[in-house]
Amino acid sequence: MDPVELRRLIAAKLEAAKALGTSAEGMTDEKRTSFDALMSEVDTLRKDLDRAEKLATVEADVRSQAQLQPAVPQAPNVIKQRGDTESRAIADYIRTGNAAGLQAVNQVQREEQRASNANDMTIADSTYAGYLVPTGMYNQITMKRNENRLSDALGVTRIPGNGTTTNAPYDNGTANVFVSTAETVAFDIDAPIVGQKAFTLIKYSKQVILSYELLQDEDARLLDFVNNYVGRALANTHNNLLMAEALANGTSVTLGAVSAATASDIPTMIKNLKGEYADNAQFVMKRATQFSYLALTGNNWQFVNTPNGQVKSLWGYPVQNSEAVPAIGSGLKSMLFGNFNYMGLYEAPSLEFLRDPYSKSGNGQIVLNYYFRAVYGVLLPEAILYGKNPTA
Repeated sequence: MDPVELRRLIAAKLEAAKALGTSAEGMTDEKRTSFDALMSEVDTLRKDLDRAEKLATVEADVRSQAQLQPAVPQAPNVIKQRGDTESRAIADYIRTGNAAGLQAVNQVQREEQRASNANDMTIADSTYAGYLVPTGMYNQITMKRNENRLSDALGVTRIPGNGTTTNAPYDNGTANVFVSTAETVAFDIDAPIVGQKAFTLIKYSKQVILSYELLQDEDARLLDFVNNYVGRALANTHNNLLMAEALANGTSVTLGAVSAATASDIPTMIKNLKGEYADNAQFVMKRATQFSYLALTGNNWQFVNTPNGQVKSLWGYPVQNSEAVPAIGSGLKSMLFGNFNYMGLYEAPSLEFLRDPYSKSGNGQIVLNYYFRAVYGVLLPEAILYGKNPTA
């Protein structure tokens, strides 16, 4: 029972006992019995009061100590890819700061390369967010579609490590055949040649700024849209990095024409990839480039008049589409072909997200910070080819 209520009961019992002791008729046996009963109840209530007060003191002390303890840091909130199921929990975290529902799960260009929309999201600015507060019944943003992240589809090798730079060993020589050896003649001395590829992480970041009013008033699934937008940017950035590395450090193969698809291009690429790498080989090119080849006809080509193969394959090899690969054109590297198991990816962390309610609180804004660190590297150039159109 509450200590205050116990004190009221004790006071009432004492008043009743006092009334019996000061009665004009004096104490009778009946009054003495009632008096003793009231005092007994007072003793019991006083013991209850002592217990209640002790409990309240201990509880207050514990709460005071708990308030002095530093907050337990939350685990990093990691998004692996767009469309993850924790999007609703992230949306709640963005809106309220409550991180209880978040769980760890796996962009922009570099600062000098980025093509960002350097703008805050507010109701007043119709270009970036003003259209998100609806006046009618429609409550969903129509989102653009972007290509998915290709590193997993291509089988890129994950490089483990700690710190900013990690070194990945690779075979830098040739597996020589055994040498015929006569009786009593010394064995042939041979050893593998091992190279080392350094993977140094580079940080990539994105910042989204939302006003309090927009978070409170929007009814267009804004937070789901922001999550999807960041996921699409993440996939685009990884694809740009992957393709840039392959086109820079793969092995060049000259294609048949300056600015057109020719029937010899695809078989030339396949022919130039060593057989030991062909088992998991894939093409990567723009979708428009792929269909330039699918449109070719003739007896020397895979398709005659009407394509009869799989749309996502050329000469039996899978095709992945990416806008990060240049188009067909003079001197351009318009396609990739190879075994992308020999491309490495060092990534740490995959993506981290911080909700900052303080730095722009004076402006009535919430800042969402996203960043990841990653680097791609070709491990064996002979396993990844790029087709280059001649200049003349």
